Amino acid sequence: MNVARNLVVLTGLLLALQVVPLFADERIHWHSNVGQAWQRVRELDQPLLLFITTPNCGYCKLMKQQTFRDKQIVANVNKSFVPAKINGPDFRKLTQYLKIRIYPSTIIIGPDRRIVEQIPGYIAAEKMRTRLALARIKSKANSQYQVSRGKPPGDRSAVSSPTR
Repeated sequence: MNVARNLVVLTGLLLALQVVPLFADERIHWHSNVGQAWQRVRELDQPLLLFITTPNCGYCKLMKQQTFRDKQIVANVNKSFVPAKINGPDFRKLTQYLKIRIYPSTIIIGPDRRIVEQIPGYIAAEKMRTRLALARIKSKANSQYQVSRGKPPGDRSAVSSPTR
């Protein structure tokens, strides 16, 4: 009797472990290589969401634990953006070019290399949802402009091939 009960419990646990992966995709699929992320931006014609952090930044950790674990944000980012997360000090040229002075910083760069949105510092999930929605709209508008009109007008654009 005891063996049968243990077998049923064990079978239930094994089934539960097989179901967990179906719901475990509640994380953003971050790229750590900006060059590879940019290649995906060009392939998918989606904006790059660049999250710039530093190792011991409390607000960076808070965004990772709260904002970027919000189910709506995770779904939106994984569907509509190419996300990349970098350590700012490792990419000094890029962070200097982008004039990053506050960590964390979230930069959204359209496929046309134009900065669509720049979010310095911590931002809560509810505000991030709104900013992502607006950035997506701006990015599409810029992308359509570039396709129909050629190069965008002289505007601050992101680095064409991100460097360290």
